[in-house]
Amino acid sequence: MKNVFVLAQDIAPTHFAYWFNQGFAVLVVIALGWAVYGWIRWAGVNLLVPLKDAGVDHLKQTTTTMKSLQVTLADQHTTVREIKDTLGNLQTGLTEIASDVDILKKRQA
Repeated sequence: MKNVFVLAQDIAPTHFAYWFNQGFAVLVVIALGWAVYGWIRWAGVNLLVPLKDAGVDHLKQTTTTMKSLQVTLADQHTTVREIKDTLGNLQTGLTEIASDVDILKKRQA
């Protein structure tokens, strides 16, 4: 019985086994290409799309958080300004009281 599967280099290009081997090689390459395409498509649909959706949702939540933080910081800034003004008025009042006390001490002396 003769071996059908021989190396392509040992067969003349006009022989049937040569064309069979070449055709089989092409089919294997096409099958591998189709398998790789299917895997890439599956990975894209099942991995990349959910990751993209999660990223978009995260950015929306981050935007909402940043806007809330901006409002909170603006309110805090207003509160700090009010405290500063109150302390400035208190310092002015204390300075006036201290100068009045000095004037009273000078009058008593």
